[in-house]
Amino acid sequence: MCGDEVLIVTCSVFQVWMCSGKMLIVTCSVFQVWMCSGKVLIVMCYVFQV
Repeated sequence: MCGDEVLIVTCSVFQVWMCSGKMLIVTCSVFQVWMCSGKVLIVMCYVFQV
């Protein structure tokens, strides 16, 4: 599920942030890194607030 596919991360609690019209969905509690088609996707899942 990489490239044209939509990558959905679900680890603990579902949280949604509205950031400049974009919907940022982060659901994790630990730092995770994925290699996707040569691209490095880094998801930092802490108590992130804007």
